Amino acid sequence: MTKTKARTVAVLGAGSSGQAMAAFLSLSGYRVHIWNRPDESEVHRWLEPITEQGGIRAQGWMEGTAKIDLVTTELATAVTGADVILITTTADALQSIGKLLAPHISDSQCLILMSSGSLGTLDVWRGLIDGGFTDDLVVGETTTTPFGSQIAGPGSVHISGQKKQVGIASLPCGHHHVFTALLPEIPFSAVTDVLESGLDNIGPSLHVAPMVLNAGWVEAQGGKFLYYQEGITPSVAAVAERVDEERLAIARAYGCRPPTLSDYLTNAVGAPKGTLYDAIHGCVMYADVLSPVHLDHRFLWEDVIAGAVPLLCLAELAEVQAPTLASLVALSSALLGRDLRAGGRTTENLGLGGFTVQSLRELVTGGETFSDWKNKAIAMAGSSA
Repeated sequence: MTKTKARTVAVLGAGSSGQAMAAFLSLSGYRVHIWNRPDESEVHRWLEPITEQGGIRAQGWMEGTAKIDLVTTELATAVTGADVILITTTADALQSIGKLLAPHISDSQCLILMSSGSLGTLDVWRGLIDGGFTDDLVVGETTTTPFGSQIAGPGSVHISGQKKQVGIASLPCGHHHVFTALLPEIPFSAVTDVLESGLDNIGPSLHVAPMVLNAGWVEAQGGKFLYYQEGITPSVAAVAERVDEERLAIARAYGCRPPTLSDYLTNAVGAPKGTLYDAIHGCVMYADVLSPVHLDHRFLWEDVIAGAVPLLCLAELAEVQAPTLASLVALSSALLGRDLRAGGRTTENLGLGGFTVQSLRELVTGGETFSDWKNKAIAMAGSSA
């Protein structure tokens, strides 16, 4: 399947990442559709201002008012005519969005999960299959969002910068060139497979560890201190580095060699070389980022559900010790009063029960093994319908 540059892109999710992506694409010359779930508060905060002003005001790294061609809560309307569909929602929504997309997506389109955490493509494939989708489809996932961004007001997004490289992999494997051809303005960098891209996930180090260790400060002064500059002290950075060491040990057990967190910060967001603490504190993109206003924030629950939990399950499958990750999952669940592991991306929830390290590697790299997994999931979905 040969593709050329896309002309129409559907962005699913109108939060800060979605608005930044939609504004960038529009100002780059694409037709853009933006969709959000019909949640009354989100429609009022995000969609209505965009509709009223006819677009999104971009501030910071990119300036201008970006025309949005379609603003809707109707998913079928949003994806009709789109060459590429980008999911920019929180990662916990992937399976449910996959299920909603199933009747409306076709194999002539491409689906890209923007910063989906670990094993996100398997999560969305489960949703697609549960929704009745049985065709072939190129699904990609990125290792990070292309931009640093925050909502700056109604219909306005502040973009602090574009990352120098955005890792991308696909399931089935080997289609990363398709995404580069479709969206050449995004600095995609090929990652071998979605297991490796999932093991690139630095969310548990950069988000979960600081949130847990600053829990009291977030509750007392949430939104009033600088998350990276003040919240990540030398001791907090040391814990984040320990989490990163466990991630790298898990990756080695699967034959992967992802970059360290410090290298990621240097290569992707322009941080200076040095210790992790120095890299974080020297990163211009992170300099003015304020802390979340409460603990019930995606930095905690999303990066546990879609980051720490699947990494911990991969560790257990490979018999790798990850005590810091396990502690963060337990403490995060206690802080939020809910079992984040049970609701996270476990091997059972992804249909990977009985898999070994070798069979999981074959699933993400070999077409036949993926087809077998997909057909088994289709049969199970059919029997439970």
